Parts: sequence; structure tokens; C-alpha cells
Amino acid sequence: MALGTQEDQFEAVKQMKQRQDCPKCAKKRLYFCYDCLIYMPGVEKIVPDAIELPVHIEIIKHPAEKAAKSTATHCSLIAPSSTSFHHFPCPELPPFDPKTSAVVFPSSSALPIDEYLKKNPGLERLIMLDSTWNAVSQLKNMPQLKGVPCVMLNRYETEYWRPQKNYNDECLATIEAIYYAVREVHASKYPLDVYDGRYEPLLFWFKFFKKQFVDQSIGMKRVPGLNGEGKGKKNIVIE
Repeated sequence: MALGTQEDQFEAVKQMKQRQDCPKCAKKRLYFCYDCLIYMPGVEKIVPDAIELPVHIEIIKHPAEKAAKSTATHCSLIAPSSTSFHHFPCPELPPFDPKTSAVVFPSSSALPIDEYLKKNPGLERLIMLDSTWNAVSQLKNMPQLKGVPCVMLNRYETEYWRPQKNYNDECLATIEAIYYAVREVHASKYPLDVYDGRYEPLLFWFKFFKKQFVDQSIGMKRVPGLNGEGKGKKNIVIE
């Protein structure tokens, strides 16, 4: 059972300063193993409990995307039963069913999620492409995605502290895109529901590392609209 407030959880996590051997790969890790997608001993007791999502998330990670910096791993930690993680080119991965799957990607043919669900209520899987915008076409052109429709998110501004140069603030971190996609799917499937915060744990690690960045970068701030060109581009890598 997790601790009380998010601030309590953040403080408890910050107290964990000793790296431990990953139970699976034996590599030294601090909070979680970003290769094995598991928590280090003791961490699971103080962070948010695992949650279920209204749609299964299929993450395809580009090899150039460093695991230690990828926010996509957070989804596997927080919603393990609702997340599958694949490493490009993943030849073992079978083709996705275009009747029950959709790629979150702003192509020219992409429909907003709510509009897509009205026409395709049988959506079961959302495919997230974890890469920089420069490399995303490699993932999008995978044979397993042939014929799979695209959906797009509403507009949001990123809060990422490690932005991509020359891209605006609407280019989200992967876990931000997952969070908003899940919120939009839920709102479309259950339009009478009042949001109760059930998906906020998806952003737990994102907010924790962002807070670390802010705490370590007093006086430094990204400039809205100059994504990647403002001050404060310090890297935080969790190993």
C-alpha cells in the first residue's frame, strides 16, 4: 500500500539513495530497472499502487531512445497489466489488427480519439511510438503497423524538462501522450463519468523527475515557444 500524499511519496523516494542489484539482470539501479521494467526492492511499497487502463498500451521503442531517459518505461511500472513494451524492429511481433488497434500519431488521416471511438467502439489497443520526432517514421513504417489507423490527441503543452530542439511545446513526452490518450479514451467510453484522478499515477515518475530538475536548476527555466532553446537543459538520468 502506497504512502499518503504524492509529496509524501516523493520525499520517501528521495530518501532512497543506495543503488541495488536488479533482481532480474543484477545491474545497479536506484528506483527501478529501466531495462527489466521492475521496481527495486522497497520502492513498490511507497509509490502509487498499480492501476488498470481503459485500453491496452503497446509501446514500441526506437533503439536510439536511451532507456535511462525514456518516460515510456513509467507506463510499464504504473500499469503493468495494461502495458506491453517492444523494442524496434521487434520481428517477433505479429501484425496489429486494424479493427481493434490504432496508432497515436498525427498523420494527415488521423482522427481525434473521441471521433474515432464513435465510429470504432471496439478499440482495444493504442500503439505509442517512443522515439524522437526525427526517427519516428522508422517506427511508423513497420510492417506490423500496415493498415492500422492513426488517431491524434487534442492539443496540450508539454511540461518536459528535456525538450527536443526546434519542436514546439505541443510535442509531448511519451508518458504525457499516454496519459492524455488514456484520459481521452475514458472520457469517450464513459461520457457521464466525472474524472476522479484515477490515471494521475501515470505521471508520478514524470513529476518526480521534473521536481528534481526544478530543485537542481533554481533560476533556470525553459522559455515557452522556444522548446529546446531556452535555459535549463540539464539532463537527469536515472541509472
